[in-house]
Amino acid sequence: FSPEEDRAVGFGLSGVPITEAGDLGYFGLAATNTTDDKDVIPFLTPQRERFLEYDLTRMINNLANPKKKVIALVTGIPIDSDPLKKYKPWALIDQLKQFFEIRNQGLTPKITADVDLLMLVHPFGLSDKSKYAIDQYVLRGGKAIIFVDPHAEEGGRSNRALRLPAGLGSELPNLFKAWGIKFDRDRVLGDLKAGQRVQAGVDSYGRPIITRYIAWTSYGVKNLNKDDVTLAQLRLVNFGTPGFIEIAKGATTTVTPLITSTKTSGPFDAMKVRQNPLPAEILKTFKPQNKSYILAARVTGEAKTAFPNGRPKEDKKKKLKTGISEKKVEEKPRPHISASQKPINLIVVADTDFIADMFWLRTQDLFGQQVIVPTANNGDFVVNAADN
Repeated sequence: FSPEEDRAVGFGLSGVPITEAGDLGYFGLAATNTTDDKDVIPFLTPQRERFLEYDLTRMINNLANPKKKVIALVTGIPIDSDPLKKYKPWALIDQLKQFFEIRNQGLTPKITADVDLLMLVHPFGLSDKSKYAIDQYVLRGGKAIIFVDPHAEEGGRSNRALRLPAGLGSELPNLFKAWGIKFDRDRVLGDLKAGQRVQAGVDSYGRPIITRYIAWTSYGVKNLNKDDVTLAQLRLVNFGTPGFIEIAKGATTTVTPLITSTKTSGPFDAMKVRQNPLPAEILKTFKPQNKSYILAARVTGEAKTAFPNGRPKEDKKKKLKTGISEKKVEEKPRPHISASQKPINLIVVADTDFIADMFWLRTQDLFGQQVIVPTANNGDFVVNAADN
């Protein structure tokens, strides 16, 4: 009951019990700037000790630059609010919101002049009008990060909650072709060496059966492009049933691999993971191809439009295949662009579970406080990529 405690509570610091009588202790940090903005670390936990420099740098950055850059989020899964999590955003979205203003636009991109970055996550069932808006934005020099997936595991759980069809892979074939890359939404990339060990049921004696699940993979520094600023300081990233990116024949762009598989990898049919996946059976029939595949890439250079005939005609009665009607957005038509006005600038990742909570962090309880502790650098990569 001191002035210091009142001040700590006023800033939003979290009190933790330090005596059996329930007395609270405070060990956090509050920072302010000259325009009355504030940023807070509610409690300095031992579990996040190695992230302290990051947390302090984030606070200073936010207070020095209070006007945040804008990310337009176009997604087919509710990562900013999930019915299964009582509308709690995925941790990555909370992390991005510390640095950027996030505008969730569902499957209807409204790319206004103040948008600094377009982020596409599992864009299944986009209308031609939406694809055209993305095409023209990129050709005008707009920057984008794109996550596509043959099988979005976390997204699949959300799909069931929203009563959407199961097994919805995402792809943007026409746009990808124009940008010089290929992606097959019906092929999953497996990797023997990078596969994670999982429990796949129990044997007749009730003992757990441990096997390697080649569709859940972990990659260390040998598979990360350390020459790229987005990955230079990272050590480990995890994937969940990813696809892979290929360079299209006749591509006019430069495709730079950011994350690659080992040479014990290879593709297999996505149906093996979409319905009741059996890790041991998948392992038995798997055939590595003795080559590395691209899991994430940077795409730059000159490109032409995916819509050579211009703006697609709008069908007012048309609905998305998922049954979700597109909202009509009033906008003044801009002149059609047939080729890039400046080199395009994209980062493409062949997995959406890459950003799902279960693949890169765990939650711990500390004195009744829920503390998020990263177990891989997936979130760091996305924040780095957005900032870059």
